[in-house]
Amino acid sequence: MNQNQNQNKLKCPKILERWVRFPQEGQEEHCGLTRSMANKLAKQGLIITASVKVDGGTRGARLFWLPSIYDYIAQKANEQNKTTELLNDETEE
Repeated sequence: MNQNQNQNKLKCPKILERWVRFPQEGQEEHCGLTRSMANKLAKQGLIITASVKVDGGTRGARLFWLPSIYDYIAQKANEQNKTTELLNDETEE
């Protein structure tokens, strides 16, 4: 399977193109990440988030754009596959 086919398989399904709120405990049901991991990725600018609150309010909800999370996971999978391919090539020589 070439890399383009692999990337197409890892894209976020159209039905999951939406904003999600992570639970306080446990994992988000669609991607399996925890809130703390998602917050770390967001602080690094690796995924897209939005803070929704009333004007002038101090409390709100942090929402995460699910396709950006899938893109990040796909990128990591592709990097790991490249590393595996390189290691396999070296052992065959």
